[in-house]
Amino acid sequence: MGKLTTARKSEIRSPKSDGRNPRAEPRANKTPLALDRLIHERLRLGIVSALAAHERLSFTDLKRLLETTDGNLSVHARKLEEADYIACDKGFEGRTPRT
Repeated sequence: MGKLTTARKSEIRSPKSDGRNPRAEPRANKTPLALDRLIHERLRLGIVSALAAHERLSFTDLKRLLETTDGNLSVHARKLEEADYIACDKGFEGRTPRT
């Protein structure tokens, strides 16, 4: 697992090269930050993040990793699948269903 680092306040810079405070600029000059509300939710972001680190995870492994319930994971995974963020494969290993 990678080491997490945080930027110090002095390292965060405005896109302007003159070093002005971006909060002092008029609102009309700012572009809105576009966030996708679908993956903004904690568990959905966890699913996408886990799958970014592991190409494939079984439902059981993902449930254990995110420490959630079957129903909760199922609902959020379905929402992400409907929006084409993830793909779910369902099949059998022997006689055992595997998602």
